[in-house]
Amino acid sequence: MLGLSSSTKQYKKAMGGVSANMRQCPVIWEYLEVSHMTQKEFAMKTGIGYSTLNKLLNGRTEGTSMSNKYRIASELGMDLVDIFGERKKRMRANYGLVSPYKNLVRFMYNNFASIKDFAEAVGVTPGYMCDLLKGGSQPTKYTIDSILRVTGMTYEECFKEGK
Repeated sequence: MLGLSSSTKQYKKAMGGVSANMRQCPVIWEYLEVSHMTQKEFAMKTGIGYSTLNKLLNGRTEGTSMSNKYRIASELGMDLVDIFGERKKRMRANYGLVSPYKNLVRFMYNNFASIKDFAEAVGVTPGYMCDLLKGGSQPTKYTIDSILRVTGMTYEECFKEGK
């Protein structure tokens, strides 16, 4: 480096070698700075790959899965639009989905663009999620735990049948 102080070198190293004027996703950068966390530590904490996080922080958001964006939003306790500046596309009238789990469908409709995006955030296939939402299959404990983690609901709220 060009004669930078050791603290500046350490800061740039911790921030992934990116200067402040090249940063994208300022909310994530601010979180890293305030929490004194490196990109690698944040990647490990959220469960996304370091290279994926690095791409996001440098403004290359195309091709980044909704699941990874949702993990970051959950960690920061914020909405996707506040972090990435993109609005969620609304689901088309629940795709005609008739489900015994009205609260779960309502959450999915309000927070995800599609069943596929919700399934990805939960960690299951879209076909399995669709079948589960229609009441055609029983969820595994892993799936229930994942759904509750993503939605932040209790079991009773999430899987209450009816209204």
